[in-house]
Amino acid sequence: IADEVQTGIARTGRLLATDYEDAKPDILILGKALSGGVFPVSAVLANDEVMLCIQPG
Repeated sequence: IADEVQTGIARTGRLLATDYEDAKPDILILGKALSGGVFPVSAVLANDEVMLCIQPG
């Protein structure tokens, strides 16, 4: 799980801080910079292995 709320969206020079270590997280958390500070927006991204375990409802 990579928490990119503070470091994501090119705040460290690369798109994501995990890019510096060539890490491929199963779950990625983004926020704050997604809307440029206009709206409170966040996102949770995950690979198929994780997402297919989640059942709606």
